Amino acid sequence: MQPFREQVAATIKEPGNSHFYGYYRDEQLLGIMRLYDYTVHWHGSNLLAGGVGSVAVDLLHKKEKIAKELITYFLRHYRNQGAHIAFLYSFRPDFYKRMGFGFGTEWHEYRVTPSTIPNGQGKERLTFLTEADIPDMLALHRRVTERTHGMIAATDQDLKRLFSMKQNRIVGYVNGHGLQGYMGFQYRNNHSKNDFHNDLHVNQWIAEEAAAHQAFFAFLRSQADQFQRIVFYVQDPEFHHCSMIHVMTQTI
Repeated sequence: MQPFREQVAATIKEPGNSHFYGYYRDEQLLGIMRLYDYTVHWHGSNLLAGGVGSVAVDLLHKKEKIAKELITYFLRHYRNQGAHIAFLYSFRPDFYKRMGFGFGTEWHEYRVTPSTIPNGQGKERLTFLTEADIPDMLALHRRVTERTHGMIAATDQDLKRLFSMKQNRIVGYVNGHGLQGYMGFQYRNNHSKNDFHNDLHVNQWIAEEAAAHQAFFAFLRSQADQFQRIVFYVQDPEFHHCSMIHVMTQTI
């Protein structure tokens, strides 16, 4: 992962869809935040949405309402731009609840043994992706976003960040129509004294076709000799049903 200092320098030089803002008092920098310009698909329309992250306050100036002023500016900034929604990834839900934020879609975590994953097909169509594939990944993500209410369109920066993550790997499903799906994952040790006890954590899963889902399941099932668990993080509450349906529709 790129060090935070380098991230800030790169963002200031080439901001893309995000910008850093500072809170100053008597010409002294006491707080920072990063604002993101996003596009969200909302009931058939693409709308501007604002995001905020990297909110930080000088340790010597905590409890001086600096964070509150930063977030107030964030909301006012996007309201003035006509944004219909603003969101953040909260580490203190109670703090942001008092500022008027609500809760978004729940995340679900599944931990399963590879042998219990549906035995799919099409693994031969999978290939490892590189940064050179980002344009195709963006196009795929855009197509999926256009038919998914509430989905946030990925940006070039988002995908570059995937490739910069330490130990992250991305496989893509490619057929005659091009890239039809991609899945990102990492290896993580799950034992304090045994380096050979590892889990495979899936952190990205985008697919247009049932065949792509099936190929990803085939890939994950084939890892049974190396990993104790496959860990999924998803927002789909029906994932445990859909995963079976995608495979069964191809194999029955």
